[in-house]
Amino acid sequence: MQQRGYNFQSTNQNIQLTETAVINATTINETRFQFARNSNESLGNNAIATLNVSAAFSGCAVAAASCSSVGHAINERNSWELNNFTQIQHGMHNFKFGGRLRGVHIDDTSPGNFGGAWNITGGFGPQFDANNNPIAGTNVLLSSIDIDLAQLRPALAQSGLPNLWIPKTVRRVDAIPVLASGKLDLVGCKKLAEEALV
Repeated sequence: MQQRGYNFQSTNQNIQLTETAVINATTINETRFQFARNSNESLGNNAIATLNVSAAFSGCAVAAASCSSVGHAINERNSWELNNFTQIQHGMHNFKFGGRLRGVHIDDTSPGNFGGAWNITGGFGPQFDANNNPIAGTNVLLSSIDIDLAQLRPALAQSGLPNLWIPKTVRRVDAIPVLASGKLDLVGCKKLAEEALV
């Protein structure tokens, strides 16, 4: 959704210096220096909680212009490298020796998700009658976290979710039932949803 967007800026800078010195007729010395700076910056609003409904949408938990949850994230990497090599020619032979020094400094700040997030990953839709038509008012949301239905319903409606699929009841459970394979246990979810409607 548009509210989850944020600005991103990336810069890369690189400088290289080379100095070659002819010491005498048979000796050459070369020094190389390289400095690289990479910076990535993300700027978004992380003060507003986000609402993620699995396979439906991801947006702000309350009415807001932005809720990217990224915050002001900065990643900077500064690296340098110094090489020095000497080459000596002696008769038919050529000898080369030298050394290399490297250094890296990384500064990474990531204040993401300070506003929190509501993740709805399971539940049960409306019940169906004998003709397989949805029965209005029977959709129950199963959640392993506390959810304020008064805030959730307007947010789902604003996102464009059909009214038929907006839950009328929320049942707090310790965990969403899953099978041994890790998939959603639809039978277990249906049982919990039916118990909430009694």
